[in-house]
Amino acid sequence: MAKERHTDYPRFYHSRGKDSDKKFVLGRMSAIPLERKAEVSARYELIYLDKENPDRRGHANTYLQGEMRKYVKKKNNDEARKAIPVGFPRQVEN
Repeated sequence: MAKERHTDYPRFYHSRGKDSDKKFVLGRMSAIPLERKAEVSARYELIYLDKENPDRRGHANTYLQGEMRKYVKKKNNDEARKAIPVGFPRQVEN
């Protein structure tokens, strides 16, 4: 029997010692609707694992940030802040 893949969040993301994107990734994935989590996770992994891309971590995180913003209304900053864990830099919008 094949093992079912867990798709609520990407399996691969930056983690080295205490430096990890786990909270960043989980926080943004919490805003993604359940029916899109597998697709977004798979795309994030493809970008992050692309050895040809020197800034693959940055591109993967930018992609995930963009996907989250599709589901969090821009004008409702309180909701956006709930999706971002405490201690992570927040982007200031002009």
